[in-house]
Amino acid sequence: SDATGYDAVRELEEINVRTAKILHLQHEYSIVPEPMFVEIVRFCETHGLRLFVTLHRVEIASWRAFLTSFITAVVKKLTRKPIEQNGPTSSPKPASDSLPRKTARPRGGLIGKAHRMFREFRSRISYQASVLKNSDLVIAHSSEAAQELRRQGNKDVRMIPHPLKSFSDKDRSLRRKDDGCLHVGYFGFFAPNKDFRSMIKACATIPNCRLHLLASIPEALGGIPEYADQFVTWVRQFEWIDLDMQFLPLEEVVDRLSGNDVNVYLTVPPPGGYSTSGSIRQYLAAGRPIVANQTFMVSDLADVITILPDEKLDTIANAIRNFDPDVSRIVKYAEEHTWEKIPDVYGLQ
Repeated sequence: SDATGYDAVRELEEINVRTAKILHLQHEYSIVPEPMFVEIVRFCETHGLRLFVTLHRVEIASWRAFLTSFITAVVKKLTRKPIEQNGPTSSPKPASDSLPRKTARPRGGLIGKAHRMFREFRSRISYQASVLKNSDLVIAHSSEAAQELRRQGNKDVRMIPHPLKSFSDKDRSLRRKDDGCLHVGYFGFFAPNKDFRSMIKACATIPNCRLHLLASIPEALGGIPEYADQFVTWVRQFEWIDLDMQFLPLEEVVDRLSGNDVNVYLTVPPPGGYSTSGSIRQYLAAGRPIVANQTFMVSDLADVITILPDEKLDTIANAIRNFDPDVSRIVKYAEEHTWEKIPDVYGLQ
């Protein structure tokens, strides 16, 4: 963060172990695989550092949570339908206009799927237990997540609203004020829980819409998955969609989001746990109108941004087309929830 005395690093080698006292890890399971966490714990033990961990997703350790995840996955698979897409421009309709889907693999039926999902569930619960055991302090960004961690036996849990990084004030102008287009933005990892389909289909119904997608691949995946590669090929057919899958510095992300008329956050949180959106904080820092679907990932922002009453395509499209231009609540929230103003969990001030 930018707070005085706190340094942000991406590699352990960047830490000055002679002056550092605490290592605060921003934890995402897709970004910090368990072997990496073990390495971090070993590093802290070697250099006498205290380890604080913010869990951006908290797994619910119960059979009910597993069964909910399994049933959700089965229902989604059985009810999934092909999606047709037309661009809102005068460009000819491309030959292939269906959003590509993951290559089918042998599933072994529902029993095989249940076994695979249970192994993954047990692995995540075990990993989370290791995080709780090896951390000096655990931080959650929602009261529900903090309560679940305490239920699992971790008493030293603190709930702190997700802070924002501060950015220097500068003149942020819209992309092209006079081009007659509605510029819509999105930022976040390219992941199954991001509802790209609904976003693209909704924007396709809006005349003169330009969609700017910043959807990088989590580095832990080690490359671009086959489905992501197919998605890129499919999206490139539409001139009205600008897709960038680079891992961009936050300053550039905020700068790009600030140039849109409105930014949209649509997600389908995986069941069986509590997640907090880190990417929505960059939306807030950009100071532009925000439209989001109703999930616990943005429940703390109900009085700050526009929350959709349902997820029908017409509802999404109307909210984008008729977005609220008043950003005063967003600007105020961004000013009051910076790293500098969070409670001093480090005890250094």
